Amino acid sequence: MADPQDPRKEQYERARRAFEELKIEDKAFFLVQEAISTVAQGIETAGRALADEFEALFRRAENGEQEAEAPKAEKKKTRSKTGKASAKKPRAKKTPPKKSAGKGGAAA
Repeated sequence: MADPQDPRKEQYERARRAFEELKIEDKAFFLVQEAISTVAQGIETAGRALADEFEALFRRAENGEQEAEAPKAEKKKTRSKTGKASAKKPRAKKTPPKKSAGKGGAAA
């Protein structure tokens, strides 16, 4: 636990005693006010963090566009003979069904 001579502990104890001396309405007002203040600070901090992430994201996207333009020439060389850059397999050819001979031996 904290050192009993810690100035923060003394400050905490003074604040606690002062809070205990308040009327119940003042205690309630104080708690609501501080809760709202804490939520506002959290929102502000989250907003700053989100803004920083968006800025970093846009920077990476901008750098990625510049880097993506350089390899385009190489990609043209690696295209298939058809000129398509697709990785899909070619479709199988459909063969007509075999005609089976019935009892009469003639095909219908």
